Amino acid sequence: FRSFVPHLTAGILSDMTDVAGSKYLSARAREIISKPPLGYFNHILKCWEDPYSASNPDGYFCLGLAENKCHDAELVEKLNSIRRGPKLGYQMMTGVEDTKQAVARGFGRWVAPGVKISTDHVVLMNGVGSLVHALALSLGTPGDTFMFPRPRYPAFPMDTSTVAQVGELVCDAVTTAALEAAYKPGCKALVLTNPGNPAGDLVSEGEIREAYAFCQKHNMMLILDEIYGATVSPKYRSEFKSGLTLWPELPEDVVVLWGMSKDFCMSGIRCGVLIATNPALLQALGTFAIFHGISVTTQQDLAAMLSDTAWADDFLRRNAENRDDMLQVVTDTLTELQIPFVQPKAAIFIWMDFRQLLEEPTEAGEEKFLCDLMEPPTRMFFTPGRDFRPVDDAFGFFRMCYLYFDKPGLEEAMRRFKVFVNERRARLSKAKM
Repeated sequence: FRSFVPHLTAGILSDMTDVAGSKYLSARAREIISKPPLGYFNHILKCWEDPYSASNPDGYFCLGLAENKCHDAELVEKLNSIRRGPKLGYQMMTGVEDTKQAVARGFGRWVAPGVKISTDHVVLMNGVGSLVHALALSLGTPGDTFMFPRPRYPAFPMDTSTVAQVGELVCDAVTTAALEAAYKPGCKALVLTNPGNPAGDLVSEGEIREAYAFCQKHNMMLILDEIYGATVSPKYRSEFKSGLTLWPELPEDVVVLWGMSKDFCMSGIRCGVLIATNPALLQALGTFAIFHGISVTTQQDLAAMLSDTAWADDFLRRNAENRDDMLQVVTDTLTELQIPFVQPKAAIFIWMDFRQLLEEPTEAGEEKFLCDLMEPPTRMFFTPGRDFRPVDDAFGFFRMCYLYFDKPGLEEAMRRFKVFVNERRARLSKAKM
């Protein structure tokens, strides 16, 4: 990884107080390199340098990165089978028409069944993060804010603030009372992630409608991030409601997001999808798309893949079944260890409560737990909860992404984790005596 992005890793892994060449940079750029994009990124880099595999059994288990790698071989084979050669010319930066048609049909088949989506209302960019960034530029001015319910995806503040300088407000729940308690003038949008990250929970139809009423009252945009919309456990599928199914036509003050990174397990393809009906917003996004376009060759491959609906239907079904099977391995382990967790209904992670295992209920205590977990022989990484802004900003919550390895790999990770927890409990108990 270092060989591909030495500028990134060199900055993050140094103390970043005196980066060579910084005298040529703007104040904005110096501020950006003064802190890592995510507080836990150093740990991920360490995992990438020496990852676990069957041929490297002492490597790190990176269980804190929201990627599903269980279908890599199949997806590579599929893409190779449909590849039709490179496209070398310019196309519309908001997306090639064939690709937008395939995405619109797919979303109306797998996420919002029965909904017809006009390609005039679809914008494609290189990832949902780029779309959130463009929305921050389009909706906010420096000093404005977006609101997020706790716990929230940790990269949202980076997406909104790095260039657009749009800050964040956090609310404790998706209720009128909680939203009003968190609201301050200058808040331009409420972002609901449904299914949720990190808990894999579902936002109910009633909560979405209550949130929309709040947004209308304060002249705010409602942004529905549905990037895990087709990764819902079959037994909870009827509980998930896409925003596109709640109105006869999507209102101009609602935006829906989707992408290929999660449901189709291709985070490296870099394809984010925005659906909106607001003409002015679509025009602004059309300009920002110049800086966030997707390779035309990539879009051609995606159009062919998504148009094979028989394959895609079967892939998504098998993906959901494998998700539930792998999740059972994790929940059985946590139950045996008597570690509290939120039962996820969707997505590819689980939200766990390790407060009983901290030496002290502080940020330092949470970081010490994570560093101990990273040490041999466990060598394991979970995403620390502090970056998700949990309720009361409590320390000791962690997110596990359990589809980064195949089932034998996950079972080995859980074996190691059991040993770690039992030994740590014994040590903490002895220290209290």
